[in-house]
Amino acid sequence: MPFSYGRHKEKVLPKGYYRALVLGAKPGVSRSAGNDMLTIKLEIQDPDNPDERIIVYDYLVDVTSLAWKSKQFAQQVGQDPELGVIDEEAARGHKVWIMLTPETDAWGTKNRVTRYGKAESDKNSPPAAGPASESDADVPF
Repeated sequence: MPFSYGRHKEKVLPKGYYRALVLGAKPGVSRSAGNDMLTIKLEIQDPDNPDERIIVYDYLVDVTSLAWKSKQFAQQVGQDPELGVIDEEAARGHKVWIMLTPETDAWGTKNRVTRYGKAESDKNSPPAAGPASESDADVPF
């Protein structure tokens, strides 16, 4: 099968809630400390061009201080957050709410997932940015 490229843009989005499609989740090990890790690949519709998609990666690392984020992800993909296990195959294809925050490091500025799901205080407010809405009808994937 030929390799296709250039279909996904690298674009830093403004801080806000976005609706994303889980394209996949791959288990691995973190390079820095050797902890178990799950790499999540997400696709977001470009708010400025609905025909374009933006790929965002997130990393769920198995450390106690970050368990809250794994629980949020599990809940967003319809899994029991208290089990302590995420079925990566079952997560694929789910539409989830994410909070993106621009983050700058030594390699430049990128999109960082800072939460899965909307905070209770934000449930009734409009999205801060992007095409996310409570209705999946607005999301073309």
